[in-house]
Amino acid sequence: MTFKKAAAADILQTFHNNDEFSEDTEICYNGKYYTAPVVVSDYSPEEISRSNDDYNDGIYSIVKTVYIPFDSLGFLPSVNNRIEIGDYTYRIISVDLEMGEIVLKLERYDE
Repeated sequence: MTFKKAAAADILQTFHNNDEFSEDTEICYNGKYYTAPVVVSDYSPEEISRSNDDYNDGIYSIVKTVYIPFDSLGFLPSVNNRIEIGDYTYRIISVDLEMGEIVLKLERYDE
């Protein structure tokens, strides 16, 4: 077994193990629903910067990083598309594939 295969197996058995880090979560992308063991990073909401004539007072940008096993979706989502994870809809900022898992950077706005 190569190092990459061993590391990918370890990620699935530990990182995406529901008893350890992940949680089975419903995902909706392009109208299709999937259930996958998802790991969501913590986030720090940041107030949106605004110009003098803007009325975005109290609107926050929430950015999260989400890890999903590639085998759970079977494809890479596209940047700038929308994805629903759990109860929220996000805009996809970036997509990477690292050792068998999809790494999504997502953004949504909240008050």
